[in-house]
Amino acid sequence: MAKTKDEIVADLYALRGGLSVISGYTDEIRAKEEVIALNENEAKQKQMEINAYNEELKKSEGLRKAYVDRIKKIDKEISEEWAEKDENVTNLKYKMMDKKGLLKKGSLSVTFFRVASIILLVINLLLGMSILETMKSPRESFLAFLEDMKPICIGGLLLFIASIIGLLISKKLLIKGESERYRKEIEALERACCKYVGTKKKYLDDEQDCLKNCNANIRQIKEKIRVAEENLAEQKNKNVRIAEEKNGEITAVVAQSKMLENALKESYEGLILEADWGNIDLLIFYLETRRADDLKEALQLVDKQKQTDQITNAISAASQAIQSSVHSATMRLATALEASFTLIGKQLNEMSQKMERVAYSIEEGQRIQQVQASAINEIGGSIVRLQQEQLSVTELNKALLEKANQSSETLLNDLRYNQRLWIK
Repeated sequence: MAKTKDEIVADLYALRGGLSVISGYTDEIRAKEEVIALNENEAKQKQMEINAYNEELKKSEGLRKAYVDRIKKIDKEISEEWAEKDENVTNLKYKMMDKKGLLKKGSLSVTFFRVASIILLVINLLLGMSILETMKSPRESFLAFLEDMKPICIGGLLLFIASIIGLLISKKLLIKGESERYRKEIEALERACCKYVGTKKKYLDDEQDCLKNCNANIRQIKEKIRVAEENLAEQKNKNVRIAEEKNGEITAVVAQSKMLENALKESYEGLILEADWGNIDLLIFYLETRRADDLKEALQLVDKQKQTDQITNAISAASQAIQSSVHSATMRLATALEASFTLIGKQLNEMSQKMERVAYSIEEGQRIQQVQASAINEIGGSIVRLQQEQLSVTELNKALLEKANQSSETLLNDLRYNQRLWIK
């Protein structure tokens, strides 16, 4: 017996309700995937934090090397300055010793005093000889001679003594003068060296303080890296646990989605192809607005829209129209909708009885990557829940109303999303 237009519209609404339930499954899946992604992102953030610390450590170690190199350079400059000063002082001391030697051997003033002393000595010898000769004369003549030569003798003797004293004093004065000059030169060298070294030591102290602070900073960074690596390891372990848990839950939801998809296909296989599920809103719109008298005519109108590249705008307009009328339509088509929803529930009931075969297909067919025994158990549990609930008319109706603001094309895209997960 052919279905009436209202029954066809009710079937289309029921199909939309089933797709709405699947879309709700997609929302659950995406929420669980978001939890996994958020935790993975947390791990990435922690890894980025470690990378940033490593970059900071690399810069600090480079800075430390620069400080160490500068400290070595300053130490070397100070050592070289001391060595140069010591060498110059040693050279000056050797020069001073050489100068003293020359002074002791003779100089112009020393030579002058020596010559004067020799002349005076000769004069005194001649006087002495004259005195000796005179001593042979009569006593009166000798005394008279002494009386006459007394000033000359005394003066000669004093000059001789003065020349000897002058010779000794001149040597000492010259040696002392030269020693003083060299001493001042040595002191000047030492003062200049101390001033240079003092400046360098100030730079050295500053560099050592910087090196000390740099080493402290490096220790802090290494400690931060250690803590961050521990946190990252904990986060990765947490991510593994959450991924296993959520992937198991996703596997179960995907299995529910697949079962409902199969139930919808079996329930409405003779009504509309899966390829046209995205056009449900437009088909309902054409039927309810009497632009088409039956489903075949409505499908032909959809094909015309496709040929004119206006299908997207048409679906959007139809979806907006349905959003405002879906509640009243469900009330008007309550009996027909209940029959359609009951058909879906019946198909799900039959699907739930094939639990072992579904689990086997997951395990053997590898439709879901890395499915573990725990995940299979969750799938079994979800199938049992579907069997117990049998997706009541109320649940289907609720899903239909909740997803009224989404187009049938969006609902089909959610189904496609779940199908890709099933294939994996």
